[in-house]
Amino acid sequence: MADDCLLLDSGYVRDEFCAVYAYVRDGRVMLVESSTNAGIDRALRLLREKTGLGSDAVEGLILTHVHLDHAGGAGRLLQLAPDARVYAHPRAARHAIDPAKLVAGATVVYGAEVFQRLYGDIVPCAAARVVVTEHDTVLDWRGLQFRFFHTRGHANHHQCIFELGSKTLFTGDSFGVSYPAACTSGRVFVPATSPTDFDAEEAQKTVRFVRELGVARVGLTHMGWIEGADAIAGAADQLKFFLSFAAYDLKRFQSDPTFTEQECVSLLWEGIVGASERFGYVLSADAREILDLDLRVNAQGLKYAAGRVS
Repeated sequence: MADDCLLLDSGYVRDEFCAVYAYVRDGRVMLVESSTNAGIDRALRLLREKTGLGSDAVEGLILTHVHLDHAGGAGRLLQLAPDARVYAHPRAARHAIDPAKLVAGATVVYGAEVFQRLYGDIVPCAAARVVVTEHDTVLDWRGLQFRFFHTRGHANHHQCIFELGSKTLFTGDSFGVSYPAACTSGRVFVPATSPTDFDAEEAQKTVRFVRELGVARVGLTHMGWIEGADAIAGAADQLKFFLSFAAYDLKRFQSDPTFTEQECVSLLWEGIVGASERFGYVLSADAREILDLDLRVNAQGLKYAAGRVS
């Protein structure tokens, strides 16, 4: 089923960590997500290897949101693809056009040196080439229909993209993250609670929405396909459990001024290990390393959310 949409591994951080998806119709291309500057370059190389098509064939880029691991390469893509437009949530569009606040916020999270290594210099998107996607509207593109659903919880500028023909939903970070290499059996699905908009209640609503939508498959940016109702329901069950677990850490940040981000990371990891038997996954030997960046950023997000609502 996934043959009609290409998964291109952007190579962000490591292999099998961040996907760019590509639909090809009539020798033209629609992308979902751009990854970073380096990530879009790699994705375009893979696109050419698989299809023979170059960046000049790209007509559009749909973004789930503008966190830089998803959208940092959008401006660079527009430089390489003269016919392309970017489709973005109303709150995301302005940051794609002027990424200064995104860059400043991410620099605080990662530090200047790590930020530069991960993302490089962010290229703004020309305003005339950015199209705002309103909630519950449909983009018709070469016989495909992409329906946009604004989904809060991970970020207030987040949307999911539902390709109606195949019932494929691209969930960005609103349906968690799951790295194939983190498990030797089954899959672990971890919520993305990164700064600055994380809202536990809205995140739970979004997970329920995805579960109840009647989706045949989910395309995770981090990373890969989840196919079939049972697998999607299983992912939702894990995310519901871990969001409740994260809510405990959020309360710790609110009530205990000595509770540290590193202690939160340790508790999140202990929860993942402890839940493995309950949800039937077996973690790989390097799972802790694979999940480390997410765990640290998740802890930062929970601490920030605690300060915002306390």
